[in-house]
Amino acid sequence: MEKEDICDPSLEKCSAIYENILEFQYSFGYNTQKYFNMCVADKCTIIFGSGNLIHIYNIEKGERRFHRTLTGGGIGHITKNPLFEHIAVADNGYEPMVVIYNWPSMDVISVLRGGTTKSYSFMSYSPDGEMLCVQGGDPDFLLTIWDWRNAVILRQQRSHVNDVYNIVFSPYSPQMMCTGGWKHINFWKIAKTFSGLKLMKKPGRFGKREASNVIGILPLPDGQVISGCEWGNMLLWNDGVIKMELCGLNGQPCHEAPISQLLLEGKELFSVGRDGMINTWYFEEIENADPQEENKLEMRPYRSFRIGSEINKSSLVAIAKQHQHDSDDNNWFAQDANGRLWKVNLSQVNDLPAEEILLAHAGVVVAIAASPHHSLLASLDHSGRLLVHDYSKKNLVAHAEFSSNGSSINWLPLSSL
Repeated sequence: MEKEDICDPSLEKCSAIYENILEFQYSFGYNTQKYFNMCVADKCTIIFGSGNLIHIYNIEKGERRFHRTLTGGGIGHITKNPLFEHIAVADNGYEPMVVIYNWPSMDVISVLRGGTTKSYSFMSYSPDGEMLCVQGGDPDFLLTIWDWRNAVILRQQRSHVNDVYNIVFSPYSPQMMCTGGWKHINFWKIAKTFSGLKLMKKPGRFGKREASNVIGILPLPDGQVISGCEWGNMLLWNDGVIKMELCGLNGQPCHEAPISQLLLEGKELFSVGRDGMINTWYFEEIENADPQEENKLEMRPYRSFRIGSEINKSSLVAIAKQHQHDSDDNNWFAQDANGRLWKVNLSQVNDLPAEEILLAHAGVVVAIAASPHHSLLASLDHSGRLLVHDYSKKNLVAHAEFSSNGSSINWLPLSSL
């Protein structure tokens, strides 16, 4: 199947308009508020979804190219195979499909059907790149493991009764994985039997603590798991129960907002927060911890990176390394739910601020107005951000931030002098 098989716009049988009445030219969109809507295809290319378009953004040239989804529906998630040059795109819509493309040609490698009824929320490849685990959304919440080469479902079962935000395989024990979402975390073991794969689930028990949404999840080498929580601390899980809560000094939270991502780079633990902070912790402190009363461990981050500023505050939902297979590289991309894409160097000796590489709307666009005299288009979102694009040159020419929520805009006519 070649890339020209990507679907065209569809019309109802009773429609009175022509199929080609409108022709797509360009998209300035980016759904920055969707968790993990950022796939690093190579060192200079980021792929993300907006509507039913796959955006392929070259950060060096500042150029975008586009692919419509195979089914014409929206996009649930985009991810890259850890070993093969493949990009997986999970569509949304009626009986959506997962499509695996070759990178960079975007030729279709495989099409996976039957994973969910309406939508997908997340995907994750096994560490060896051979299996693809895909999480469905409402109403079935099915967790499906595919042999993507042969488009065969190896195992499928209901994951949870509410939204699942994240799936993480353990790189140390590939038969183990975790899922987290609305007020829950689940721990899974994958077993091979004579009849196929078997999935064994152990729900996480919060005990005396309030049940929390779980987004950031990090499996550890010893089989334990660290997760984030809504109040900004980290939870250390062992065999499905909370062994220890990790917090800042004097009982302060690790972050002033929920933790969206956790990463382990050597002996450095990175926590990414919706407060716009990336904190770095000594992992050995956790390994050697002897928790005090209430099973809490107070720690101090030895390095903190604030993305954005007091004026342009960020809310981080994902980071990804620019050179994914280079352990010495410290350049990362950061997805900001407040409508920005950043490039940041997380080196210990770096004091340079993050570089803004893309600006988009933060949330729902509430109003659009076109200039009566020039090829300019103004758009306003609910957060109060005004963007003005030159649609002939396909670039952003002006922007403004207002303290009040946006509601409407109007392009005033020029009076004659």
